[in-house]
Amino acid sequence: MKRMKKTSLFITILLITSLIFVGCGGDGNENVDATQNEVYTLKVSELINEENPTHKATVFFKELLEEKSGGRIKVEIFSNGQLASSDRDQLEQVQNNIVQMCMAPTFTMASMSPELNVFNIFDVPYLINTKEDLDTFINSDIGKEIRQTFFEKTGLRLYDSYSGGSVIISSNSKTIRSPEDIKGLDIRVIPSDTYINLVKSWKGNPTPLAWSEVFTALQQGVVDGMMTRTALYYTASLYEVQKYIGCVNPFFMVYSPVLNNDWYESLPEDLKPIVDECMNACAQKAGELEGDFERYSIEQIRATGKTEVTEYTPEELQVFADAAKNTWSKMADIVGGQEYLDRCIEVLNK
Repeated sequence: MKRMKKTSLFITILLITSLIFVGCGGDGNENVDATQNEVYTLKVSELINEENPTHKATVFFKELLEEKSGGRIKVEIFSNGQLASSDRDQLEQVQNNIVQMCMAPTFTMASMSPELNVFNIFDVPYLINTKEDLDTFINSDIGKEIRQTFFEKTGLRLYDSYSGGSVIISSNSKTIRSPEDIKGLDIRVIPSDTYINLVKSWKGNPTPLAWSEVFTALQQGVVDGMMTRTALYYTASLYEVQKYIGCVNPFFMVYSPVLNNDWYESLPEDLKPIVDECMNACAQKAGELEGDFERYSIEQIRATGKTEVTEYTPEELQVFADAAKNTWSKMADIVGGQEYLDRCIEVLNK
């Protein structure tokens, strides 16, 4: 009996020892498994509401990234300015990793440091004013250079650019058939030298006003008209206080998805190319949806019967372009120097 007890005790000790060795030794896969199971949260800040085409592109991005990452990346979207009150606020929050992503307009990127004024190139009138121009520029060596400069100066990763809509002009006094119809009008613009110089080239009086003041200023006749992207005339009901719109299309409002690099570098190597792919897919989707919505906005404004929308033949549009191109020589310092401007003109064959 004693011998049996000793044998049983020996077997029990042997089993416990074996289990301990198995637990300590492992097969080297614990770290891999932990990485595979970790979930990374990507917060996106937006100033826009859920009806905006760019928001819908961000939802597309969320679904795509969560699917392609197998659920290892979770995307949280904060719309309606929940976390920021301006484009600059959003960019700074992405810099500080408070949120990890936003859609940023090029004119805000240009304001972040003197070296980034090269982003003002997108607002040179009639230089980048077609989808073909935009694709040519962002895929050129210069386009790659300015993305690298942005990364070096901000620590933010910049992805493909897309058009947030063409800029058009409006008036309450008469149909805008040529620059002569803008002469003497007080036109609301954003506080940008490129917009100001453009309106001056058409002999108008550029009047910077905050967006929050625009509707009332138009309604009360403080200004005669304004410039902004097409869709905003519809979504902000500006057709209620503007009788005439001219689709002069001197440039786009160009946006790009921006991502915090520290968050990106914290990812396992297998997830980084998935993020890159989905960020560029988001930009492409946003461009498609914004283009569709721009056309829809024009149709809806016309349907109200309250605003006359004028579109131009190539020959008519060229008159606006010829007058505006007189400002190019004044814009060298605004966009990063004459040599840089000349390179861009050459790349775009303008």
